Amino acid sequence: MEKQFIPYEEARLLKGLGFDEKCFRFYREETNYDRLRLMGGNGTPKTNSQLTDLSYTVLKGLQGKVFMTAPLYQQAFAWFREKHELKHTINDHCGEKFYYNITNLNNTSDYELKRFCVEEEVKVDDWSKIEFKTYEEAEQMALEMLIKFVKTK
Repeated sequence: MEKQFIPYEEARLLKGLGFDEKCFRFYREETNYDRLRLMGGNGTPKTNSQLTDLSYTVLKGLQGKVFMTAPLYQQAFAWFREKHELKHTINDHCGEKFYYNITNLNNTSDYELKRFCVEEEVKVDDWSKIEFKTYEEAEQMALEMLIKFVKTK
């Protein structure tokens, strides 16, 4: 089930980009072990704003902890579609190779997207066809490229 949630680093970057949607789970920095852990909530979805609210952390005895929501991949991709008009698709070739494609929903800055992907030193002939062994690898790279693109805007 945990593979349905985006990794910690991408959750941190999304929070920095303004992602503040309700999620059922969240990440918490474990200072005792210097590691990150996916924590379950009490069943009530929370936003990043709610998790950093002082009254919430004091009430739960969690002062000084770093929290951020742990979105599902589908939530992250929906946020990019709704807030930034960017969508991704994952395609396959005979079920053996997977590719991602990122497009702008209003089709006004497709050239900008292509140029960005090339400048990110993605070594491919066609920016939209990066080959991966699994669907999940292609999906993860699409998420990383969406984050990088929005950060540069």
